[in-house]
Amino acid sequence: MAAGEYVVIAGDRVPVFASQTVAVDFLGHRAPLPAGPWVLAALLKCPVHFLASIHERGRYTIRFEPLADRVELPRGRREEAIADYAARYAAALTRMLERSPYDWFNFFPFWDQSDGSERS
Repeated sequence: MAAGEYVVIAGDRVPVFASQTVAVDFLGHRAPLPAGPWVLAALLKCPVHFLASIHERGRYTIRFEPLADRVELPRGRREEAIADYAARYAAALTRMLERSPYDWFNFFPFWDQSDGSERS
């Protein structure tokens, strides 16, 4: 990442064959979020940012905020650390939705998924 490259991963979409998810509080419910982005960021030793495009004042606005300078997944606390990072993402998404509530949508029943936090 020293050359300025970016890897973009949707932090609220669980792939069909996701090996692991984590349940976090999101909009008053427990929501499954993928663990993969956090594992990848830890392996790459890179920062993680939240990126969103929302409608404001009749135009699109890009929202970009740092979530972690570096992702650390210590032994013995790996699952807890992933949940903490995923909660940061959920909080950033909540802040975006407070500004523009109709700019987040899914084409599937997001909360009706089986609780993937138990999968491994």
